[in-house]
Formats: sequence, structure tokens, C-alpha cells
Amino acid sequence: MQVPQGAIGWPTVEYRTSGALLNTFNPRATQVSMVDNKVTIAVELFNNEFGSPSQAMDLPIGQLPAGTYNVEVVRRLPDGTFAGTVGMTQFSVAPRAAGDPLWNSTDLWWNAAESGWGLSLIQHGSVLFGAWFVYGSDNKPIWYVLPGGNWTTPTEYRGSVYRTTGPYFGLGTFDPNAVNATLVGQAVITLDSYDSNAANASFTIDGTTVVKSIRREPF
Repeated sequence: MQVPQGAIGWPTVEYRTSGALLNTFNPRATQVSMVDNKVTIAVELFNNEFGSPSQAMDLPIGQLPAGTYNVEVVRRLPDGTFAGTVGMTQFSVAPRAAGDPLWNSTDLWWNAAESGWGLSLIQHGSVLFGAWFVYGSDNKPIWYVLPGGNWTTPTEYRGSVYRTTGPYFGLGTFDPNAVNATLVGQAVITLDSYDSNAANASFTIDGTTVVKSIRREPF
């Protein structure tokens, strides 16, 4: 049982089984509680064939402040009866460094006055990936991706933008070798220092610069 350190403050408990008879669990019945610095995860486990010993059970436990935490995974029967400890571990969440981003910007972003295009941002730790779906000069849909970059300040991210093309998805077996990515420009994502739901996006693509005010899209 271990806790891989993924996105800042978003640890995931990973329980790796071993032996011939392995356990699976009921994810809908999983209960997570916390007292002081101890996180308890109660799962309903069943003695079924789960697969090979290399398979894992991942249990995201949320965003936590800096500190050291103890985690105990316990087993419950379907009637709620305690059925023993599965495993225990400890992990630490480091304080945010001075240059780290203020917010986790993972979301679908848009401009409410311009419904029809949007920017999807996925942030893992300090790495940001963006997918921008808009329309080209011929009014046909076009995709741009921001596969990486650097935080120049805790609220500003800069990276290269690529235009992607590929094979028709309905052909059957998808051929990744037929996907082409062409460097077409640069992007600057500037997050609001006081409002985690607001940002500005500046794209320079094929020599044309577009600056948009964007917000997280509410559902």
C-alpha cells in the first residue's frame, strides 16, 4: 500500500494486492473520514478473483493542506461490520513553493458572451495541458493544444500551441502514426490573483493574436 504523489495536495491511496486469492471492492460504498491528521478509508471488500497481483485499487482522498498524514484502509462487510485493517501508510504534502500556481485551474473555461468555443485545462501539479476548440478562418471546427509550458509567475503560464490533425475516428482501428501536430504559436494563460474562477487567455496563432476573458463554465 502506498501513496503516489501526483497533483499538488491531491494524494491517491493505491492498494496493491498479492497472493492467489485477491479482493475487489464496492466503490459506491467507500467511506472517507478524517480526525486530526489521520485519514480512514472504509471499503466493502469481497473475496473474489480480482486479477493479477499487479492490479491496483486507487482511492482519491481529496485536496489537503501542507502536513504529514496517516492513512488507514479498513474493511467493512456489506452490513457495516468492521472486518479488519487492509493496510496503513503515511504521506506528506509539501507547502506551496513561492513560484507554484495559486489555484488548480482544471476545468472547462469559456466566455459566456461567446458560447460556441471553449478551452479545456487540465492541471497536474504544476503541469498544465490545454485543448482549445474553436473555428478556423473557413468557419470549420479546429483544435489547438497546449501540451506544456512554464509558470512565469504563480498566476501566469506560457507555452507553445500546436494544431493537430488526424485520421477519421470511425475507420475502425485508430492509427496514431497518422496524427500530425504543427507548432503554430504561443499561449499565455493569466489567472486572476483573487478569483479562482476568472482568467485571461492570449493566443498568438499563425501571426494573429487573440485575447479573451474566460471563466470556469458552471454546470
